[in-house]
Amino acid sequence: MATPLTVMTYNIRHGLGIDDVLDFSRVVETIREIDPDILILNEVDQENPRSAGLRQAEIIAMELNMSYFFSPVESRSNYGNAVLSKFPIKDEFGFVLPRPEWMLAVDRGCAAIVTEIEGREVLVMGTHLGLGGIMEVQTSSTTSNP
Repeated sequence: MATPLTVMTYNIRHGLGIDDVLDFSRVVETIREIDPDILILNEVDQENPRSAGLRQAEIIAMELNMSYFFSPVESRSNYGNAVLSKFPIKDEFGFVLPRPEWMLAVDRGCAAIVTEIEGREVLVMGTHLGLGGIMEVQTSSTTSNP
């Protein structure tokens, strides 16, 4: 019988709430309430001055007894995605996603881990996509009425 898993993805906005108050403890408590087995985080800060220099993925991992992997994005070392797991991480890697020339957006990245669950290797990948910056192409079409 397979063990049920709770998988959570959460854009933590570096700890900034929807009320525009920076309070990272609320992020930790929200995750604790869900108690995920696998957690994918977006907009994670790591030693970034805007969030008091916290290593956010590491703090969450320690608070919830999870392993973690942080992968920077947008050519920055202090901002990115993270994947956390209650299961051992056997491998970890990050990469930049390809961006078409017509897309006027920042480079997007992916954080990935290989973990082992019930003797099986499981690949978990987390990314943060956006709609902003896409160049819309206007097309004109003509229709004729029969």
